[in-house]
Amino acid sequence: MRIKSVDLAYQIREMGIKKEGREIHINWRFKEATHFLVFLYDSRREFVLEEVLREIAESGLTDEDIVHSPQKKVYSGKKDSLKVFCVREKEFVKNGKKFSIMANEAKRGVPCTIAVYVCRYDEEEGGLSVYEPSGRENEVFLPITIEPEIRYKKVGLLPGNKKRMCILRLPYIEEYRDGAIMYHIDGIETDFPLPSGCLGKDIVIMIPVKSEVCIRIREEYRKYYKKV
Repeated sequence: MRIKSVDLAYQIREMGIKKEGREIHINWRFKEATHFLVFLYDSRREFVLEEVLREIAESGLTDEDIVHSPQKKVYSGKKDSLKVFCVREKEFVKNGKKFSIMANEAKRGVPCTIAVYVCRYDEEEGGLSVYEPSGRENEVFLPITIEPEIRYKKVGLLPGNKKRMCILRLPYIEEYRDGAIMYHIDGIETDFPLPSGCLGKDIVIMIPVKSEVCIRIREEYRKYYKKV
């Protein structure tokens, strides 16, 4: 495979993603292509196209193996940290410009990125050219869904008491990044970031009796996590 510099005729535009039942549906627009390479990988890992294509080549797969494979999934990396699918342009168009993969291809508990690259296969030369994107329009994300447990308890029986107890519990998240998730109390401007040591444990928060607690995702981590 050869990496080609940006060519505006070979670009992905207007990508969308939708999960329905056991399938993930991805759609995009394009101008020119013979094939597409679809990469699914852990969002927390650096993705360098040149290194990934080298890894595929070192596995023994040739360009011909990839474009003529009867299976759409053509490669899986170590520990399923990378999965590569090859989609023929004609089949993509025939399917309503939509490509579907099984939801279980995305590893449970791991935030994933799906990146699509436009390709051109030369039958005479037997080579597959992979075009660099002009921006980030070729990416969509599958963040982990965070569902917190939130309970409230009265504190004491004294009349006029203006406090109550909130017990917040977040599930354990592998390789969680400190401060990515915050809790927010109604009426208080500040959000309180949560370190990894709080995950999987009850967090006791004293709050005004009429207030409630919710969680928020820090902007830069929204491709990793989303709240229910």
